[in-house]
Amino acid sequence: MISPQDTFGELVQSTKEFRKKKANGLIIMPFYRAYDYLFKHLELLEAQTFQDFDLLIVLNSLSDEKKVLDFINQNKFGYGIIVAKRKEDTGSAGGFFTGEKYALENGYKYIIITDDDCLPVNKRHIETLVEEHRKGNPLVY
Repeated sequence: MISPQDTFGELVQSTKEFRKKKANGLIIMPFYRAYDYLFKHLELLEAQTFQDFDLLIVLNSLSDEKKVLDFINQNKFGYGIIVAKRKEDTGSAGGFFTGEKYALENGYKYIIITDDDCLPVNKRHIETLVEEHRKGNPLVY
């Protein structure tokens, strides 16, 4: 059972980091076995004009961690990637909660939450969100 007092480490069974650069922003993406969407999403993030972010992929307990890690290892992405596997399946909401815990514990200045099938096809998508944030505009997309 999830508790608001749980730390990130208490929620996950494993964490792997790839080129983590301690960016200002963290993109949080819960993931549940939609591999084609995930892999396309990673490629579209690589094409973004703004790259000051790390990506946290929160795998649910049933996802094939090896398949995700192999894809990341076979590709060179310009942003940092953290892959965390949850101890229990809590759906997207639990994945976002886990990611928010990670962001708070690691001092990120802003977060962007997304689903794996919400593809950033506009190359300026992340840049536009960050620009609006810097202007002080509340964002909900």
